[in-house]
Amino acid sequence: MIRLHRLLVLASLVISAATSCTSPLLVNSDGGQYNDGGDAVPVTNGFLQVAAGYDGFVCGLRPNGTVSCTGANDYGQATPPSDAFIQIAAGGKFTCGLRADGSANCWGTNLEGPLNPLAGAQFTQITAGWGHVCGLTADGSASCWGGNTDGELMAPTGAFTHLSAGGWHTCGLRTDGTPECWGSNTAGESNAPAGSFVQIDSGTYHTCALKTGGIPSCWGADNIGQSDPPKETFSRISSGTQATCGLRANGSVICWGRQFLLDPKALPTRSIPMPSPTGMFTQISLCDAYMACGILSGGNIVCWGNPMTLEP
Repeated sequence: MIRLHRLLVLASLVISAATSCTSPLLVNSDGGQYNDGGDAVPVTNGFLQVAAGYDGFVCGLRPNGTVSCTGANDYGQATPPSDAFIQIAAGGKFTCGLRADGSANCWGTNLEGPLNPLAGAQFTQITAGWGHVCGLTADGSASCWGGNTDGELMAPTGAFTHLSAGGWHTCGLRTDGTPECWGSNTAGESNAPAGSFVQIDSGTYHTCALKTGGIPSCWGADNIGQSDPPKETFSRISSGTQATCGLRANGSVICWGRQFLLDPKALPTRSIPMPSPTGMFTQISLCDAYMACGILSGGNIVCWGNPMTLEP
């Protein structure tokens, strides 16, 4: 199953076809859901963080620390516990939350390795890829668990200030802002460039980062423009599989690249340009190849992209 998923994603990297975009979809109390999983808790408004997972699910963190999710729930990835968290991260078929005491708790299933870290482990930040999770410890070192098919768990020594896990690789920013990556390097996604950066976000087969002043730089897969950002500045950047989105200082979002659709009318797949949403956002999060999500300035979570992923 894991290898099939990777083959489908790899196949999407070499297929492109122009077609129409879709309008943004609000994930509201009607509870949009993905058609391969069970019902999930509907996402309503008032969120501090959004985490879009692989294969069509999304979770939101509320100000009181509780989590709500919607979408695919075939492994329980969209059924969060009642714990209070300060940060969340969504992976392949699982979601993780970081508690105030530094402990991490994950739900769903990890098809590639252990779901949770060793007992007693404490972190200041967590990040999830398809089948692995990495956490930043108090001394800045990286500790990873889960699948290790491509060296995902082989984190380099030394201190980082931020980590971002992609499909089968992870990148981190050192204390001087230089990026360092490990794990899969199928399309050059771990070939971090020289220079200093202030934010980094790993996609499935590409990685993007922001330099001082918000100038974007991307590396890795670029067959359909996912690593070719526009010549403007951003406050945040988020990488998916075939697409990347940037959050401007004024709250607007622009996306580039394409999205991969599992379309029964196409043989075997097709892709469309990744749409840019309307509205003012405070945060954005791309998942695998189906959709992107963001938090509007009022606190609502909006997702856009493949209409097969979430249905109102």
